[in-house]
Amino acid sequence: MKFKNVIFDLDGTLTDPYAGIANSVNYALGKMKMPYADEKTLKSFIGPPLSDSFLSLGLTLPEAKKAIDFYREYYSEKGIYENIPYPGIDALLQKLCGGGITCLVATSKPENFAVKVLEHFGIYKYFSVVCGPDISQLHSEKSDIIAEALNRLNIKDTQNCLMVGDRLFDVEGAHSRGVRAAGVLWGYGTKDELENAGADFTVKDVADLEALLVD
Repeated sequence: MKFKNVIFDLDGTLTDPYAGIANSVNYALGKMKMPYADEKTLKSFIGPPLSDSFLSLGLTLPEAKKAIDFYREYYSEKGIYENIPYPGIDALLQKLCGGGITCLVATSKPENFAVKVLEHFGIYKYFSVVCGPDISQLHSEKSDIIAEALNRLNIKDTQNCLMVGDRLFDVEGAHSRGVRAAGVLWGYGTKDELENAGADFTVKDVADLEALLVD
């Protein structure tokens, strides 16, 4: 099965953001006079909107807003660069673009941060669109971000599109917009999570994804 348009999630799919997100979360919790989070909790921050993750810790909505401000205080200066592309991603993107496939990014990370990450690692050039919420938005649905990414390129035929991501939000968001979804197993979602969400494909590594996408 080949696709003309491939939409990528960012965190946990193109790059491993754990260190930057973990340090930013614990910085925010420290500022809030709360105990640092354990590894399992920190990993749960990768994928969902920040507001949902901080609310899940028992914060009120005003407290969550304050925690997000502290998080971004650290992330915008240091955390954004405590990040690393997964091996083989650059070569895959180069091959996809060289083969005439349009690559897009749809991420829950604020769009300006997403662009900076992609530029920092030299892979921004491969994407026709990078779409994420405005930094002023407290909450954003992945389905809306995917729809906006497609809209910016006036892509109507969703049968020619594939969403590639590592969490259930990517799968469910894609399906809500009539887009098939591939779940990657090198990120932060489990195979069970992705399959239970209804992923059309699961891929164990970048070579497996390349086999799915490239003739």
